[in-house]
Amino acid sequence: METRPMMISRTGTDAAPARRGPPARAPAAFTLIELLVVMGIIGVLLGMLLPAVNRVVVASRNAACANRIAQIEAALATFKNDWGVYPPSDKDDNDADTLVSECPGTDSGYGLLCVALIGPGPEAKGWGRAVADEDYKLPFSGTDKTTAYGPYYQGDFRWTGRDAFIPDAFPAPDRPILYYRYDRGTGQYDYEDNPRGDIDEGFQSETHFELSATYEVPDSREPRVRRKDYLLICAGADRMYGYITDDDPPRAATRRTEVTDGSAICDDITNYGQN
Repeated sequence: METRPMMISRTGTDAAPARRGPPARAPAAFTLIELLVVMGIIGVLLGMLLPAVNRVVVASRNAACANRIAQIEAALATFKNDWGVYPPSDKDDNDADTLVSECPGTDSGYGLLCVALIGPGPEAKGWGRAVADEDYKLPFSGTDKTTAYGPYYQGDFRWTGRDAFIPDAFPAPDRPILYYRYDRGTGQYDYEDNPRGDIDEGFQSETHFELSATYEVPDSREPRVRRKDYLLICAGADRMYGYITDDDPPRAATRRTEVTDGSAICDDITNYGQN
């Protein structure tokens, strides 16, 4: 008869230990102190990075603004080559009649500049050619169905329906590039050719305009008037026109001594036409 091996169950201290998995590990996590340290480091890095980024952005906008002014200057040179004069900057100028009629409400230098360089209407079709059997008026009287003039400037511009302007490269809000034509009869510019008002809307006063646009780099000598064909002035990164003093908040310089003693600061981007 076949005998089966006897199965002996071992218990007590002689029993083999039960197999267990590795001990459970607590989930890794930042302590509050570690989290605060990381946040502090990130804050310091951002504090160091943001001013550098802002400087790069401003420099880029300045370059774009200078390029836009160069485009306008080239457009003005071509306009003068066609018509013999630069566009007017005063709505009461005899040269301004057609420009004002093509853009009702245009009564400023920057508006007349835009209409002259773009042409009738917001579609920028230039001057002197017929569109949909309509005669386009020429800037200084007359019409022409065959000859095309312009548009002289084909960059960014705004046409609001009652006014037009070429903005600078600093957004929110758009600021027009101011335009002043030199009056050889009076030997000066008229600050009233563009709106006056708060620092961010225009020049506060004639003195303020003279400080910013009419006189050369300040020194101890008598200021010298700029005898140029025109002025193009941008508000710049601070979105304000003209000289400002270096205080907080900035204010418009109204005293000529602020120029002669060097305390006035002008960060506007300005370009001057040829003599």
